[in-house]
Amino acid sequence: MIESEGATMKNYDKPNVKIIILNWNGKNDTCECVDSLLNAGCVKSQIIIVDNGSNDGSVAVFCERYPDIKTIVNDANLGYAGGNNIGIRKAIESNAEYILILNNDTTVEPGFLEPLVNTLKNEKYDIAGPKILNYWNKELWAGSGSIIWFAASPIQRKILGIFNKSTYSRKTTFVTGCAMMVRKDVFIKIGMLDPEYVAYYEDLDFCYRAINNNFKCKYVAESIIYHKVSATGGFIGKDTLSPFQAYFNARNGFLFCKKNLTRFKKWQFLLGHFSFRFIYFFILALQSKNVESLKKLFQGYKDGVFGYVKEREENVGSV
Repeated sequence: MIESEGATMKNYDKPNVKIIILNWNGKNDTCECVDSLLNAGCVKSQIIIVDNGSNDGSVAVFCERYPDIKTIVNDANLGYAGGNNIGIRKAIESNAEYILILNNDTTVEPGFLEPLVNTLKNEKYDIAGPKILNYWNKELWAGSGSIIWFAASPIQRKILGIFNKSTYSRKTTFVTGCAMMVRKDVFIKIGMLDPEYVAYYEDLDFCYRAINNNFKCKYVAESIIYHKVSATGGFIGKDTLSPFQAYFNARNGFLFCKKNLTRFKKWQFLLGHFSFRFIYFFILALQSKNVESLKKLFQGYKDGVFGYVKEREENVGSV
C-alpha cells in the first residue's frame, strides 16, 4: 500500500471532517466527484482517495490532477468494505471527528456538507445520510430508510415522491453506504465495515450494529447529492442486473441474517429473502437477458445457504 500525502491546509475549518472516496478503475467518475467537492467548498485536506488496485491509470491521473489530495494506493482490490476501511483508519489516525464515506460515482450540491456535520455536532446523532437524487433524471434515489424484515432489506421512504419536494428530515434505522457520515466514536466502539460482505449489505450490517449499540441515525433532507445509480457495480438501469450484483445481493442476505438475527426476525428475513428478494432479482436478471446473471444469482443463494462466505475471485473483480 502506497500513500501520497496531501498538503496541510492552513485555513482548515473545524471540526475535522474526512471524506473517503473509493476508486476502482473509475477515474472519470472519481475526478467528477472530487471536482464537485472542491466546487462545493470542501478543502483538499478533507478528501482521501483510496484506489482499490486499479489498472486503468487512475493513480497517475489523481497524482497529476490533485497533488494536494491524499491518495492511498492498495496493492489489490479489497472490495467495497475493505477498501473503505483503509481510508477510515487513515481518517481516524488523522484525528477526524466525522468521516463521510462517499461513492465515487456521485456529485454533490454546494453546501451539502454543513447539514450533515451540524446533525452530528449539534443534534447528537451518530450517523447521517443526505437526500440522494438520481444523477441522470434528478428523481429521488434514496432518502430515509427503514429495515423491513419481511422484505429482507432496507426500504427507502419515497412513496409518492414526497421527499423530492420536502425538506423533511427524520430519525431512521438505515443510511445507505453510498453517502454515510459517521462519528468517529461509532467505528471505535463497533468496528469497521465488515469486509466479508465484499459489497452490498455492509451498510445495513453497520447501521444495525450501530443501533444495537445505542447509536442514532438520521436522514438529512437539507443535504443533497447525485448518484449515477450503481455504475460501479455494473447496474446500468432499473431493468438490468450484472452478475456481480446478482451474486453478492443473493449471498450477503444470508450472511447478514446469520451474523445478526435470531428467532422471529431471522425467519421473517429468510422468508423475505427466499421470496420477495429472489423474485425481484430473478425478474431483473430475465430483463437483463444475461444468462451469467441468472447463474450468479443461484450461485449466491447456494453459497449463502451452505455457508460459503469467502469471496470467489471471479466475483470480486467488479468491485
